[in-house]
Amino acid sequence: MAIYPKCRLIQISMISSSLLGTFPWQFLFQDNKTFKNMYAMYSKLMLGHFTLFLFTAQLQLWILITDEELMRNAIFANLSVTFIYNITLAKQLIIMLNSNFRATIKQIIETENCKSPIEDDEVTNEIEFKMVQRSDKIVKCYGFLLIVLTILFFVKPFLMTPTIVSIGNTTKVIRDLPISSWLPFDEQEHYSYAYIWQVLNALQGSTYVASTDILMFNLIVFPAVQLRKLQHLLKNFAHYKEKVKTLYNIADDEQAAKITLVYFISRHMEIIQYVRRFNESMEIVMMFDFLQSSLHIASILPEVLMSEFSVMVVLMVASFLVSMIFRLILYYYHANNVMILSAELSYSMYESNWFDQTPKVQQMILIFMLRAQEPLTLRFGGFGVMSIESMIAILKATYSYVMLMI
Repeated sequence: MAIYPKCRLIQISMISSSLLGTFPWQFLFQDNKTFKNMYAMYSKLMLGHFTLFLFTAQLQLWILITDEELMRNAIFANLSVTFIYNITLAKQLIIMLNSNFRATIKQIIETENCKSPIEDDEVTNEIEFKMVQRSDKIVKCYGFLLIVLTILFFVKPFLMTPTIVSIGNTTKVIRDLPISSWLPFDEQEHYSYAYIWQVLNALQGSTYVASTDILMFNLIVFPAVQLRKLQHLLKNFAHYKEKVKTLYNIADDEQAAKITLVYFISRHMEIIQYVRRFNESMEIVMMFDFLQSSLHIASILPEVLMSEFSVMVVLMVASFLVSMIFRLILYYYHANNVMILSAELSYSMYESNWFDQTPKVQQMILIFMLRAQEPLTLRFGGFGVMSIESMIAILKATYSYVMLMI
């Protein structure tokens, strides 16, 4: 019952993803068709349950908006969860159905499995290990933040003062629930059942968000790892040229230089192809993620002003803000890193001993440097670039939305 992907970055994402059925099932249990089919069915059932839960949350939002007594606090509480679940569902559908996305996973696996004899495994593995180790720490921090936020959602109903509503000559006590979703029965009359059901849904929702974001984050880190390794190869052009001469018994220095450079160019083309596939599969959903992020973060802030002040409310809002801003950093900071690393390839080539090469090799190096000056960008919607500037734009828009809401 072996799991097929051996890439260290993918393995970081696989434990929670596999348990929830959110990892692309096409790449699991390749040596056992029965287990693969069972996992595919399980993955679809979990996605179906998540979709049903999201539908009930959206239905509750519609009920709140159309109610005669507009409850703004309840609407914002619903939006704070519904926004991120919507975008998570869209990403999961792409993971399950999009062929370009599966091609990116396949390329990662093939890159990990195909080791060239030209490269120094100890050096390149050390570069990869450091970046993967750093990625693992970041993922654990994000997971910890979501765990804290989820626990706060669970304990909040017990620490908040129930609302007393007068209906005619009777009064009704309204107790909070962890999340806002529609239930086919009176949630106050059967509070314990409603609480347990919402806890189960919120637990699946939060872990779905975490596993999806962690997988997407590591897919963004992958080209950064490959670019860092390529920078090392370019800087040590002379060393790897000598390795080519030894490995293939080549006496001609120019021929060895051409073979080495062609190998580096092919590595660069593979990274370009990976980024292109990622953009083709994810740019639309990343555009919606970009557009909704500001509203999503802003939706939680009015709760501080519209609710009775308490330590619990402050903790909830603070944990939410830290988690969601950290989530933006996961995406936009590391996408910006890909852009910077790709633009620095020409400088890495310049740091090599290009001046000792023959005119023909120097001409090839010049063409490579000209192409490398065009940075690789992870895009959203075909017109925007995922970068630090985009993240700042989201935070500025969040401030504007908060001012409008209050």
